[in-house]
Amino acid sequence: MGNPTIKLESFRSVSSTELQQNVGHYLLESMRSPVIVKKHGRATNVVMSVHTFEALTSGRAVLMASDLDEAMLDEITAAPRYEDSAEHDHLLDD
Repeated sequence: MGNPTIKLESFRSVSSTELQQNVGHYLLESMRSPVIVKKHGRATNVVMSVHTFEALTSGRAVLMASDLDEAMLDEITAAPRYEDSAEHDHLLDD
């Protein structure tokens, strides 16, 4: 599976003014998914978690589940789980 092209339009975008007025909110939101910052309607910056940044700069790909094909999703679902991972399942709830 090659690296898919990720479009900016698939992420939340906010104006730089909106970011300044609600920085805490968007910092929390960026922990789930990068936030595109626009100035005069043009994307200028991206706010993202350190985890995402480290993954991007270490050669690993960060993908949304919607970017994966059925075969990859099936492989992930079938992968063995660590016994203690169940205690973290609540983190996946919305």
